[in-house]
Amino acid sequence: AGANAWGNTSFDVAVACTADLDADGTTADTEVYSASKTLTKAAPTWQIDNLVAGATCTVTETAWGGATSHSARQEATVAADDTTEVTVTNTFAVGSIQVTKAFTVNGSTPQTGWADQLSQASATVGLTCSREVNGTATSVDVPDGATRTLNAANSFTASYDGLPAGATCQLSETASSPVANAVSYSDDTPVVPSSDTAKVTVT
Repeated sequence: AGANAWGNTSFDVAVACTADLDADGTTADTEVYSASKTLTKAAPTWQIDNLVAGATCTVTETAWGGATSHSARQEATVAADDTTEVTVTNTFAVGSIQVTKAFTVNGSTPQTGWADQLSQASATVGLTCSREVNGTATSVDVPDGATRTLNAANSFTASYDGLPAGATCQLSETASSPVANAVSYSDDTPVVPSSDTAKVTVT
C-alpha cells in the first residue's frame, strides 16, 4: 500500500551458488559464485549470466530499505540453457495517527456554560516522524503537512494518514486559544501501526 510513497530506497541482495563439480557425492560442493548488489525501484533487476547449470543458489536480502516485511532467504537451482528467476518482494505497510484535542477547566470537563467559548477554541499541533532505513534513522516527510489545526469545524480531531508503519513520531501542541495553562498527551511519541490508527488525545 505504501510502496509508491516509501519504497524509493535501496535494497541489498546477496547471491551465493555452489555446484558438484567432481560428481562425487562424498565431497562438499564447490562455491562457484558469490556477490551482492544494490537494487532500487528504478533499477530492480539483477541478471547473473554464465552460471554453472545445476548449481544451487541462495538469494538473501540483506538490506530491505525500510520495508515492513521482506522475502525470506530463497533457494533456486540454475536451469540449463534457460533463465531461472527469483523474485524478492518488499511490502511497505502504512498506518495513521489520529489526534484529538480535549479541554478541561480546573482539571474537569467544561460545564455547559463553556460551550460558546469552546466553539471558538482552537489548537495547533505538529508531528515529526522518523523510520529506520537500512540501519539509519531517516526523517519522514509527513503526508499533507506536519501542522494541523484542531477546532470545532473538525470536531477538534485531525488524522495523519499514509504514514509508514513502524515510524516513531513526536507530537507537540504549538499553540492554543484560549491559551492553555498546561498540556498533556495520552502518548506524545506514538508509533505508527500497520494498517491501523494510533489515537492520541491532547488535553
